[in-house]
Amino acid sequence: MGIDSEVFREGVRLTIFGLSTAFGLLILLMVMTWTLGQGVGMRERRAIRHSEAAATAHEAASREKALAAVVAVSTLLGSNADTNTEAAQ
Repeated sequence: MGIDSEVFREGVRLTIFGLSTAFGLLILLMVMTWTLGQGVGMRERRAIRHSEAAATAHEAASREKALAAVVAVSTLLGSNADTNTEAAQ
């Protein structure tokens, strides 16, 4: 009792069909995952650029406020030094 040649051919055909379907679906999932990764990456890069620009603007404003504070303290210390010098004379 051997395997009938038609049954063997049908088995080979179904095996090839199943393997090609499985690999086709795997390739499709891989392409979809890569595409979604690229889309999310673009959105993330835009968000990073936007946040860096906002941080740079905030940094500049902080630097200007710090400079204004230094000038104010220096002026106050200078006027106190002048007052102390006049009182000592």
